[in-house]
Amino acid sequence: MEAGYLLGDLSDAGFSIKELGLAGFSPEELRENGFSAQKLIEAGLLYSLAQLISGHYSAKELQEAGFSPRSLKGVFPLRDLRRAGFSYMDMKEAGISDSALRCAGFCFFIREESPEEMENPDSEEREDFTEKSTQTCVEEVEASDSGKPAGLQLKG
Repeated sequence: MEAGYLLGDLSDAGFSIKELGLAGFSPEELRENGFSAQKLIEAGLLYSLAQLISGHYSAKELQEAGFSPRSLKGVFPLRDLRRAGFSYMDMKEAGISDSALRCAGFCFFIREESPEEMENPDSEEREDFTEKSTQTCVEEVEASDSGKPAGLQLKG
């Protein structure tokens, strides 16, 4: 900034995020001073995705700010999108193939449903299986990511 004020000083003096952005501070400078991508967007600052990425916001921070996997695919590795918290269905809706999702660490569980479960899709038994399967898969993927032995080894 031309006047020589530090962003932190201006923030401490009560300037809003929007005022700081409009004063010319970059997304990177705002991030370095603790402003999340979500806060920038909520403040009405119209930074492009490219500007936020050049500001070193992570896939997780951009996911929290409301960006979809469709907008982030090709920008971040799919494994980063999985770690950011996007679900399998989010990724499928973004047009990402099952084989690419497997490489990114998503697990698939195939289970035949009983006639009772098919008639009652909201049954507790079905929810318990999904929750347990998802948790087991996440633990196995994390172990695989960290190099520890796991029951499921993934390529990636």
